[in-house]
Amino acid sequence: MNYSQRFGIILLLVIGVILVWYTIFYSPRRLLLLDEEMQAEELQQQLSLLSGLTGTVEEIEQKITVLKSGFNQVTRGIRTKQEFNTGIQEISSLAGRYKVSINIINPSLENRSILNPELEKKWLGFEMQSHQITLQLTGKYPDIGRFMEAIGRLNTPFHIESVQIVSDPAVYPELNAFITLLGYSLVRG
Repeated sequence: MNYSQRFGIILLLVIGVILVWYTIFYSPRRLLLLDEEMQAEELQQQLSLLSGLTGTVEEIEQKITVLKSGFNQVTRGIRTKQEFNTGIQEISSLAGRYKVSINIINPSLENRSILNPELEKKWLGFEMQSHQITLQLTGKYPDIGRFMEAIGRLNTPFHIESVQIVSDPAVYPELNAFITLLGYSLVRG
């Protein structure tokens, strides 16, 4: 075999490999099959999701009842709006016992719903809201610390969200403190 015949055979082999490679990976028919396989896989996933949702109406209602009772247990410690206001008064009276003077009590006018208010009222019969209250107070460092510890022990619907203590030469040897409380209340629908 001479050089031109070898070259022709090698060229035919290379062209044949390219045609086979194109047919396997890039032919329109192959792309169509891949697309159909992807669609079938997607439908299979959707079907498996839907099969997980099956159940009788009684089973679903029973699950809802269990969830409601669990939620009621969780919200048992949350106060109504009136009890929330009583908690603010308890904190105010507590300040005098710990030699801390509250200069400003600034309740946030924004009541933030925890979940979706319409769904809460529909399923639970009430709406749960969070409220932010900022206290500006003056006192000595140990007294401020004991006051914050006492807030944590109170049976009020508040917890301390943040504390900022600032040294001010105008009130030395006392300090200014800014305490942000976060509370929760139930609004019956």
